[in-house]
Amino acid sequence: MARTRNGSKKTSAKEDITLRSTASIFKHADPTLLEEEDKQKKKQTKDKAVEVGTDSEPLGSAQDDIDNAGFPFNYLYKFQDFLNEHVNLLKGVQLLLIGFFMQLIYLKQDHFDHLKLTLPMICFNCIGMVACTVLSIVKSKLEKLHVPDFDYFYCVLIPSLIGIVHFDRNWIIVNCALNYFIVDQMNPIFNMISSVVFFEIYKEDSKATMDTFQFIQIAAAHFFLSYALNHINDINVHNVADEDAVEGKRSLKKSEIQLVCLLVVNILFNHSLIAQALPLQIFQKLLVSFIVTGLFAYPVYKFIPGLINIALFGGVFCYLTIYQLNRVVGKNALIWLYEYVENDVEKIYLVKVWVSLAIIVIPLVFLLANSFSLNVRRKIWHLYVIFALTFSPEILFSEAQFTLLALLGMIIVFLIIEVLRLNQVSFIGKYLFQVLDKFQDLKDKQGPMNLSYIYLLVGVTTPVVYDYLVNGEKTSVIRYIGPITLGVGDTLASVIGRKFGSIKWKGSEKSAQGTIAFIVGSLIAINVVEYVNADNKNYLPVANWENLFVSIILAGLLEGTSDLNDNYLIPIFLPAAYELLNRCY
Repeated sequence: MARTRNGSKKTSAKEDITLRSTASIFKHADPTLLEEEDKQKKKQTKDKAVEVGTDSEPLGSAQDDIDNAGFPFNYLYKFQDFLNEHVNLLKGVQLLLIGFFMQLIYLKQDHFDHLKLTLPMICFNCIGMVACTVLSIVKSKLEKLHVPDFDYFYCVLIPSLIGIVHFDRNWIIVNCALNYFIVDQMNPIFNMISSVVFFEIYKEDSKATMDTFQFIQIAAAHFFLSYALNHINDINVHNVADEDAVEGKRSLKKSEIQLVCLLVVNILFNHSLIAQALPLQIFQKLLVSFIVTGLFAYPVYKFIPGLINIALFGGVFCYLTIYQLNRVVGKNALIWLYEYVENDVEKIYLVKVWVSLAIIVIPLVFLLANSFSLNVRRKIWHLYVIFALTFSPEILFSEAQFTLLALLGMIIVFLIIEVLRLNQVSFIGKYLFQVLDKFQDLKDKQGPMNLSYIYLLVGVTTPVVYDYLVNGEKTSVIRYIGPITLGVGDTLASVIGRKFGSIKWKGSEKSAQGTIAFIVGSLIAINVVEYVNADNKNYLPVANWENLFVSIILAGLLEGTSDLNDNYLIPIFLPAAYELLNRCY
């Protein structure tokens, strides 16, 4: 090896380090330098990993992805997230049920002559409501997203089914227009204006004979009824700030208020419907008297002693009722009622049995209430209703008109009882408040009103009214739907579900076993009704068992998945669904 000028050895230009031994490498190594070098290598490795991770999956939240997405994907992502958060199994089943009827109406529209004109109107009405609802949510200044009541679907579905099956060119457009009150985030004045504009647009296309001024009266009545019910419903929530806590202190959901207002408005203003049956005419006058008397007494009842309040309320109510009914029955209503019952042996017999039952059963149940569970206490009234309407075959046949008078009259009586209980008017109201508390479930107790027993009576009465209007003196199984679904089906569903309900509907306390019990029990009861009335010439047997079977299954699914009160939802839904299926198949 050559030497340099200073005598050192000259190495090659590039030394092969692989030829060096391990000892020679670490011979003059500084441990501190080696440790620092090792840390730098680890840091470089970590930085490279971060860079690789950043390239493969960008950092950021899901909300950032939605905000950065372009139109229309940003709204599609938001809608997807909304569905994931708010649509569960129960609502999914109900959406399938609603979709079934939508598809059925579309595919079988040739079976209904009027649908060529009315179906586009109904579709436009639904699109308009959805657009208004979305706009009210988007433009809302609330920090928390307002989710519309899911049960608003039934406020559209049930009136639409009835309007399609029993077409009335005036009232199908009226009920569609009143659907704009569903958009509860809008000012109610704008709801009313929207409904009037919709009516004006489609009045000529639907060939409606009702003028705009008449509809404005109907919309105004709906507006004031809705305001009054919301005011009563919010008695317990005036000082509550939390929205979730507020919902737990109301007796009625927004959708229930809309359904009640639609029903009351149809009774008050649909004169062509009411004129078909004397009991409905009398009930209309009683309802008017109740509403007007309530408006008269409400501002002053707090300043007047309890018993005087009752006397004042009773006096005004009786005067208005007798005055209105003079035009209907042609004489004093009390005298007419006495003569109506006195001259008929069967009516006297029914009155004796009903009064005797009430005198014996009601005090006995109140006395022994603490001996039974809450579920048994409540279902006793269901069984009581079954017996009261079925112990004699004439109740729903030749004496159907008298039965309707009794049922509709009792609805008014129950409303008066609830007014006394709610306001605890005198010692009578305080006693009712205490004694009825034993029969209230959690839903009754969460709000100011106790509505279960009123719903039960309305649910039993509605199918009787429906069948009486459709078939007159003849009787079909629809007239028995109230006692069958509420007395047999609902009672069995409750008992079987509590005892054997191991498979729950996800998100609900109700069980699949209870739903099956409802369906099976209702079908067995219908077969019993068919067998008992097989030789009755005034009974119309079931013409299509497949349609009835499907209707009962749908009602059972609705009973198991919906959180609306099934005491009135099922008896209103089932006749309309069954009739629609009969028209289509």
